[in-house]
Amino acid sequence: MAVWRSIASVFGVSPEELVLEPSVFGYLLDRPDDAQAKLDSKAMSRHTYVGGNFGVPHRDHTYLDCFDDEDRPTMVSVWIPLTDVSGDSGCMSVVPKEFDKLFSEHDAPAHMLPFDASSGETNFDLAAAVALAPLEAGAACAWHGNSIHWGNRCSRLSALPPRASLTSSLRLRNAAPTHLQRTNGLDPVTWEELPLSLERRVQL
Repeated sequence: MAVWRSIASVFGVSPEELVLEPSVFGYLLDRPDDAQAKLDSKAMSRHTYVGGNFGVPHRDHTYLDCFDDEDRPTMVSVWIPLTDVSGDSGCMSVVPKEFDKLFSEHDAPAHMLPFDASSGETNFDLAAAVALAPLEAGAACAWHGNSIHWGNRCSRLSALPPRASLTSSLRLRNAAPTHLQRTNGLDPVTWEELPLSLERRVQL
């Protein structure tokens, strides 16, 4: 609830004016020695099994999902580590929008494909990415939902355990639901529902 209040203050609204997108994802990474045998040559294989880190640069949503007709933000992605995170324990990397030439170009064919799996190339400056580390467990990070980001793998030499984390999205209540919400057909979580019942948590 504290994170919800903080995001509401960034938007300049009351907590009741935000809703949580009805999709929450949890990650608990493997160390490379555990994961390497499960990987193959496919670029996306590193996040298709339990313990993967979703290491391919991507956007969760389009620009239109995250901004209104006057280019005002309506939604942010929220990421919360459940363990302490260092630069080599599986931190997140995010590309600032000033280094993302397709940030608002929702009509561009490559808008939702910042990484070309066939060529192995990105359409942004990889060196501009910011590593979100170090962080203490329970710290919250937020970025525009259409920002390019990815999860790094945990080094076998990391002094910290592999990263565990939760991620979801908070949006203005009066903003249009995202494609993901329309697909799963679930209602967003409202401030009035908190704390959530066990049944509602299982839905998410």
